[in-house]
Amino acid sequence: MNAAAGHDHSTVTDFATDLQAHGGDIAQIEHVCMDVSAAFAKGVCEALPDAAVSYDRFRTVAMAQEAMSEVRRAEVGCSARPCEAPGPGV
Repeated sequence: MNAAAGHDHSTVTDFATDLQAHGGDIAQIEHVCMDVSAAFAKGVCEALPDAAVSYDRFRTVAMAQEAMSEVRRAEVGCSARPCEAPGPGV
C-alpha cells in the first residue's frame, strides 16, 4: 500500500522508481486503486503497465450522483409548471 503527494502522472512514475530503488519489483503490483484522474491513469500505464486499475469508490459514487442530478435538473426544467395555490377548503 502506498499514498503519495502529487496530482500528475509523475506521482506514479516517481513511486515506481522509488520502489525499484528499494529492491521492489513493479511487476509484482497486480492492482492499483486510485482517484479518477487522467494523469494518474497515464502514470499507471507508463510505470505499472500490467496492473489492473479500479477507481476510488467515493469519487465514483459522487460522479454518478452528480450525473443523476444533472439529468434530474434538465428533466424538471423541461416539464416544470408554475405552482398553483391550493383552492379554498384544502
